[in-house]
Order: sequence, then C-alpha cells, then structure tokens
Amino acid sequence: MGKGKNYVMRKLRIMPGKTLPLRMHYHRTEHFIVLSGTAEVKRDEKTMMIHENESVFIPQTTRYELSNPGCIPLEIIEIRNGIYLGEDDIVEF
Repeated sequence: MGKGKNYVMRKLRIMPGKTLPLRMHYHRTEHFIVLSGTAEVKRDEKTMMIHENESVFIPQTTRYELSNPGCIPLEIIEIRNGIYLGEDDIVEF
C-alpha cells in the first residue's frame, strides 16, 4: 500500500425499495460493483442503472445516491479508496 493511501472493501445488501441517502465524500473515492440485482445510481445530475457484473465509480466530492428499484436484494461490493476512510467523511444532504 502506498504512503497515505488506504482502501476498504465490503459487501453491501440493499433491500428492494430502499435507498442510501444523497451523500458525498471529501477524502475518498468509491467504486461499486453489482453482484446481484440492479442498482439505480444518481451521480450529480445523471441517473443510471447498473446491472449484475457492472460497476460505477464515484469521484471525491461527487454527490450520489444509491437505491434498489428491483424486487430482489441488491448485493454490491463497495471499494473505498483514499487518504481517509472514516465514517465521518460522509456528508449527507
């Protein structure tokens, strides 16, 4: 691992009809990879559907919202990368 760079990987499960609130991060990027289900991602002013085996990258200071519009649980791998990965780097709107 390079000096000052860290990463965390975790698996998330979002139930049908549920949404992670609109948020952004100052000190990290995030990369979401869909394992099963379909994710609706709102990134700044653009909305996109991300399907199984697809991914989306969220740069630092980019507002985004992640939801499950489907009828099965959404399972994704979240990869956080940056100089600081603490939960207090989440800015919710």
